[in-house]
Amino acid sequence: LPDAKELQSIVDYSSHDPALDLDYFGIVDPDGWFWTSTTHGDSTTDAVYICFGECQGDMDGDVLDVHGAGAQRSDPKTGVKEDYPQYFGPQGDVRYAFNYVRCVRAAK
Repeated sequence: LPDAKELQSIVDYSSHDPALDLDYFGIVDPDGWFWTSTTHGDSTTDAVYICFGECQGDMDGDVLDVHGAGAQRSDPKTGVKEDYPQYFGPQGDVRYAFNYVRCVRAAK
């Protein structure tokens, strides 16, 4: 898996939903969130993901794009699918724990 900086480097801010150059990278779900190999801070239970579409939060009962494409957030590394989505923190970040994987490699 790419680390957070590597995956963030392919975010295309000139595009939105998905913020990704579709000529080079296919995408199944435009709102998909993609895991990185980066652990969130000192946590052993959470990992960083990058949003290429909406990065959602629950604001007073409305699920909105509160962070925008290209946002870096974190989710638990494991969980029971039936327990998600969950909402976390002051902006009600939507947590899924079941994100996509995008493999990238350095150019040679």
